Amino acid sequence: MTKARVEVDTSILDGRVKELLQDRSLLDKYNDNQKREKKLLARIKELERENQKLKSLPQKEQKQRREIIKNQFKIATQGLTASELNRKTNALWKEGKYTNPDRAIAYLSEAIRLDSRYAEAYNNRGIAWSDKGNYDRAISDYDKAIELDPRDAEVYYNRGITWKVKGNYDQAIWDYDKAIELNPRHVDAYYNRGIAWSDKGNYDRAISDYNKAIKLNPRYAFVYNNRGNTWHRKGNYDQAISDYDKAIELNPRHVDAYYNRGVAWSDKGNYDRAISDYDKAIELNPRHAFVYNTRGIAWYRKGYYDQAISDYDKVIELNPKYADAYNNRGIAWFFKGSYDRSCHDFQKACELGKCKGLNWAMKKGYCK
Repeated sequence: MTKARVEVDTSILDGRVKELLQDRSLLDKYNDNQKREKKLLARIKELERENQKLKSLPQKEQKQRREIIKNQFKIATQGLTASELNRKTNALWKEGKYTNPDRAIAYLSEAIRLDSRYAEAYNNRGIAWSDKGNYDRAISDYDKAIELDPRDAEVYYNRGITWKVKGNYDQAIWDYDKAIELNPRHVDAYYNRGIAWSDKGNYDRAISDYNKAIKLNPRYAFVYNNRGNTWHRKGNYDQAISDYDKAIELNPRHVDAYYNRGVAWSDKGNYDRAISDYDKAIELNPRHAFVYNTRGIAWYRKGYYDQAISDYDKVIELNPKYADAYNNRGIAWFFKGSYDRSCHDFQKACELGKCKGLNWAMKKGYCK
């Protein structure tokens, strides 16, 4: 017997496979969902077999057992439907977040209604709440997920990220600690714990965590960039530049690494190399106002006031409320001898909350 040939659009399949390979978190979500669905389908088949065996039992016992099986079958099928709803949210997942968190929350809330002990659904809904900026509801969902499954390192990690965003570094570190205890190879937990330690001012512990993350994944460009930031904060500019070099080697489009290396070169007094790095950062992202501002400072320090003013103009074009740009442009106008334009910029900066330049100019009698 000849079977009909099924035509498959391999371009769609190849695209999905590529997407899964690029986003490990999405692949993990699919794997977790498949395991759960396989387990639930096995349970449903087991209940069907048990139901068939009931025919050999007395009528009364048959009725009692059938009611139990019926309830268990309902729980299993509802769990399967909940899993299918959770799977729908995978289509909304891209680069570590939900593209439509409201829809994800709707799917996951229904999944939780069907299966109130579905820990993964609580975890995923926590991520969706976090993507919406509702961090308290996110933490509430992570708490519930941990209550249901206290051995899932990923939930502690996710809750740690949310505590970090809320500025509670100690709680974040506690959660990263727990994630690492449960999964000692959790690269992102080491990386983010390093960020938390750095934000707390404990640079040595931050570097220790970055070192561990790099040991586990030597091609993690973001870790090199952040370790570079920490070396920079410690005043070790050469070590910082070395790490930015590595980040750029691994990811030649790493905007932050070019910008940060530029700042390090500037702090070393090498304004030409700093400007070269700012140029590259701007080439990669021409909408970053703060890079133009920092490049303007480098031009100013070289004594190129016109180039500095041009960069501050661009900053203000991109962000008319950027107080530092007005203040910095005011300084450049001052050194060009254009005091009226200088005072105008100082006044604007002061309106936006930066009055240092205006106060200085008024004290010296240049501005009224």
